[in-house]
Amino acid sequence: MRVTERARAADLLQNIQGASERISVIYNKMASQQVVSVPSDDPSRTASIMRISAYLRALEQTGSSLKEVQAFAGMSVDTLEVCSDTVVQAKTLATRALNGTLSSEELNAIGNGVNELLESLIQYANESYDGRYLFAGADTDTLPFTATRDEDGRIEAVSYDGSDADKVFPVGRDRRIAGGVTGETAFVDTGSIESLISLRDALTNADGLSPQEQEAAIRANSDALSAAESSFRALTGEVAARATEVDALIDQNESLTLRSKEMLSNARDVDVAELMVNLQREQLVYEALLASSAKIMSISLFNYI
Repeated sequence: MRVTERARAADLLQNIQGASERISVIYNKMASQQVVSVPSDDPSRTASIMRISAYLRALEQTGSSLKEVQAFAGMSVDTLEVCSDTVVQAKTLATRALNGTLSSEELNAIGNGVNELLESLIQYANESYDGRYLFAGADTDTLPFTATRDEDGRIEAVSYDGSDADKVFPVGRDRRIAGGVTGETAFVDTGSIESLISLRDALTNADGLSPQEQEAAIRANSDALSAAESSFRALTGEVAARATEVDALIDQNESLTLRSKEMLSNARDVDVAELMVNLQREQLVYEALLASSAKIMSISLFNYI
């Protein structure tokens, strides 16, 4: 009889200890707000949490890269638009000079205006964003354009020192997206800088041209600027289309990120209402076990006496 009571007491003690441990686990989950406190609590759920967490980190990294491309491309578009407007202004000055009634002094003044536009265009060509040159291609740390000047400080020629490869940004594991265009494409191939230099020199008659030759030179450079404007517009549209694509990718990435966070929350975060129900149930079991323990201890003591 005593052996049976001792066995019953041992079982009861084990049950009490188990109930206490379950209550402790519930309290830990409530404190951490996570279903799994340690991997051994639920290995399968832990594996799912780790997998979703890794995927979420990859999505967040991709989102960060996409926003970097978005900003770089957006700045490139804005700068290309300003460059196009600068060329249009120079063309307008050239058109004014072709009316055939202006004196050499007036033409020289217009030439000075073109020179100011040239200086502005070089500044735009060397524009930077977040410490990186927009039009240096892959060599974003290299100043794209260097001007050679005459004794009066006027630009005689401009050299391109950047890369002929586009600046690309890694987006995700295998994807690369170009953020803009190279300075060679935007300013050398369009002939915009060369045309402005040549137009200025024609207006100021730096080469001592006859009136007919001067007019022909101004007209030729005006036509070249029209072609440069068209090229700038095309490049702006190309980069803007790429920026629009990046915007769509950002929206898609944010949607996937949101859904992944919801999945992670469902797998990792506790259901407080469910925990409270479980806690109340375990506390009732624990209190019942304690009451039974007290009763058995009382009977055992009576038998002993």
